[in-house]
Amino acid sequence: LYDKSKEQNEVLSILNATVSHELRNPLNAIEGQNIEKEGLYHRLRFLINSIVKPTDAKGMNSVLDRLSASLEVQESSTKMMSFLVQDFLDYAQIKSGKFRINSKPFDITDIIRKVISIQKLKAAESGITLKTEFEGIGSRENTSGSSPIVITDEQRLMQVLLNLLSNALKFTRQGNISIRSKILFYNGSKYLEVNVSDTGVGIPYKDQDKLFKLFGFVSSTKQYNRNGIGLGLVISEQIVTKFGGKISFKSIPSPEPYHGTTFTFTFKLQSEAEYLKQQQQEEQHGSKLVLNSKHLVYEWK
Repeated sequence: LYDKSKEQNEVLSILNATVSHELRNPLNAIEGQNIEKEGLYHRLRFLINSIVKPTDAKGMNSVLDRLSASLEVQESSTKMMSFLVQDFLDYAQIKSGKFRINSKPFDITDIIRKVISIQKLKAAESGITLKTEFEGIGSRENTSGSSPIVITDEQRLMQVLLNLLSNALKFTRQGNISIRSKILFYNGSKYLEVNVSDTGVGIPYKDQDKLFKLFGFVSSTKQYNRNGIGLGLVISEQIVTKFGGKISFKSIPSPEPYHGTTFTFTFKLQSEAEYLKQQQQEEQHGSKLVLNSKHLVYEWK
């Protein structure tokens, strides 16, 4: 049994290294090209508006608008692929015991908006409205409410959010999807709680126990797209567990009234003192990020 487990871990390590090299590198190259194309696009529009006559510029700007839309699709699709690759890598790392947490301070409101920006085109195509709500979490502009700055692994938090938002889009054909976040305090620890709710068809009761299982398909129906192997929810649950949190859901299937699904998960956050101690342990020399509350903590209503 030990030899079999060791062999499986070795295979996962090889897959991890292969995926990291064979998929990540091309994706990084595409992302770099997307950034370069966006820069060229802005310079080209500036030149057209500066040199070309207004009557001629109108037609050219129409072409540039289509180019801009195309670039946006490329960018969002590349980012989505990058997160799918990261899901696989994290799954392999967790199985092989090599999962590592990389915490840093960041603005939770920015992260949620980034996740929405990746899926906004897909939502717009389906006529679905994406909403955000930051309960008790302020912004930089005002001086009331809780700080939007949290300390945890930004990449892994985005992964979980993106997996849940993508899942919601599969089950929603009309209405809206909302992401609500708030800060909780429990037993002396600080947690981030996030809810992803949709007005979709819901998950059939008979299929709800299949969630969080690899290849845990729900029943086939024309109402939603069930493509995939279920890795998104599986890795999301494992990531949340690694961060001392929990993930759960409530779903009312159609045609019952108020049908839809809500996923809720929590992330245990690092305190400022814990983060500074970690930085001191990891960095024996060189410049360090100093967390000064006067500059780190921004609050708004």
